[in-house]
Amino acid sequence: MKTTKLGDIKFEALKLMFADYTNDYSISNMDTYLQDNNYGKYLRAMNGSINRCFDRLRAMKKQPKKSLTLDKGLMVDDPYLFFDLDTAAFTSVDHIVRITYRDEDGNPTDSTIHYEIEGRTLIFKNLPGSFRLIYWEKLPFITTLTDDSILLIEDELARLLPIFIKSELIEEDEPDLARAARSLFEQSLASLYQEEEINQLKVVDVYEGT
Repeated sequence: MKTTKLGDIKFEALKLMFADYTNDYSISNMDTYLQDNNYGKYLRAMNGSINRCFDRLRAMKKQPKKSLTLDKGLMVDDPYLFFDLDTAAFTSVDHIVRITYRDEDGNPTDSTIHYEIEGRTLIFKNLPGSFRLIYWEKLPFITTLTDDSILLIEDELARLLPIFIKSELIEEDEPDLARAARSLFEQSLASLYQEEEINQLKVVDVYEGT
């Protein structure tokens, strides 16, 4: 569920950095905090820190996994299927995990589909039945967002962001606390979205490309 505002992430980071649980932070007063001698320099650095956190999440493949049915009507050139990854259907796709296949009767198989990507085109062999794309969800680039914007990430990811921000922004002044925060972040990240066991017996080699 995606309910967290960008400004709330920043305020939660301030609470962690300053051990401040009494200040009644309000996004409507963000300009005041930006001018504050204690908070301003940290708030101005947070957008970049959050984007770097997203880079770390992507590198560790810790985005939520999603799926979508691949509509053969998008692009068909029998005997192969071609899908333009720049179309609206793939807007939220960051990286492909795998493609699964059901036969004509809708029965799941024990195989995933071999595919190729040429440029921005996804290609694999056309088979009778249906296909689903399993993918890691794209994370936002927040630089252009306002502080009252809903951050379009899952809440469990949002809860990690203040810890990462703290680990980066207090490194110069409090290196021990920064290292402790980064260690907590990495431990929490490692346990998030543990890769499920895939009982995969074979890959269907249905694309005879190079």
